[in-house]
Amino acid sequence: MIARQTLAIFLDGYRELNARKLFWIAIILSGLVVVSFALIGSRDGNLSIAMWRTPLPLAALGFTTETLYKLLFIQFGVGFWLAWVSTILALVTTSGMIPEFVAGGAIDLTLSKPIGRVRLFLTKYAAALLFVALQVTTFTAACFVVLGLRGGSWEPGLFLAIPIMIAFFSFLYCVSALVGLLTRSTIAALILALLFWFMLFIFNTADAGLALQTSLAQQRAHRAEQRVQAIEASLADRQDQSGEGIVNRIKSSVAEGVDNDRLQRAIDIRESADEDVLALERWHNRILTAKAVFPKTNETIALLRRSLISAAELDDIYGANSAFQQEQFEAHVPEDRREQLEEHESWADPEQQSRAARQTEAEFRSRSVPWVLGTSLGFEAVILAICCWIFARRDF
Repeated sequence: MIARQTLAIFLDGYRELNARKLFWIAIILSGLVVVSFALIGSRDGNLSIAMWRTPLPLAALGFTTETLYKLLFIQFGVGFWLAWVSTILALVTTSGMIPEFVAGGAIDLTLSKPIGRVRLFLTKYAAALLFVALQVTTFTAACFVVLGLRGGSWEPGLFLAIPIMIAFFSFLYCVSALVGLLTRSTIAALILALLFWFMLFIFNTADAGLALQTSLAQQRAHRAEQRVQAIEASLADRQDQSGEGIVNRIKSSVAEGVDNDRLQRAIDIRESADEDVLALERWHNRILTAKAVFPKTNETIALLRRSLISAAELDDIYGANSAFQQEQFEAHVPEDRREQLEEHESWADPEQQSRAARQTEAEFRSRSVPWVLGTSLGFEAVILAICCWIFARRDF
């Protein structure tokens, strides 16, 4: 009896989704994205798009064909299409399900049946997640075939995108459901869910930006320390090698004065870099504290990246990309100009930028799954508990 009632509500939710044009528009657009995904490949060792062979060598960028397709799936397929465009379409489509369900007269027939209100609301809520579940399953299955045929690797780990994206969407939809239940307004449910998502985007952007800037500041502080040590060693050598005679003493004095000026500048830069590191770490910790009670949308999606791309593969990509960028830098920037840039306190060469990027990636990978999903699901559970309490007590 209970299973039959639950199935009936799910089927009703599917029919409701099926009747909405945006549902099928999203499915068709997902198909076009998969076709675009399949057009990208490798030809003669270079990146190719359909019949066009680009001048970008995959080996110089640290990519194998398999890694290329996995990164495309993660960065473009999941990171852009599913996590942004498809999610917006899903919110537009599903934001009206709860308000329309609790509208005057619409819920009376359902409440007349022998079914608990809490189970009724949670089943209706889960039925709304069908939009994302069907889209992600279709898209992931198609990408799985493309990766197998074009990339030569059948990667079952791609299907982790299904629970990850359902969880990601549910973190946003629970807010839409709460607002829809309180206001019975589709527009209010959609707008406040989008505003909540924008707030999470601000937190995530600040988190990622501060993590990267902290890593860069640490690189600058390390480089400044090395420069101070090098100048101090040069001064010590010059004092040991100073010759006899007034001319040699004058030359040594002038050179020592120049080195002393350089040493003072280097010390100032080192102190400034150390202060920057402390300030950035302080602000980053504040952002992490503020994020602690909210869903970790970015980190949730990054779990797929952590699963599909190993740390060794990422290290190869970063290393190859750093070498490529360093080669381009040395080929196009004169040596005297490079020396001027290196003395500038905010300068970071391609190798330092690569090290900072690796350090930032390692920091995000070190965030545990219980922290990422546990706190996010805890937030959703609190919101759903409030929804169930309101739904159970309200007189419709």
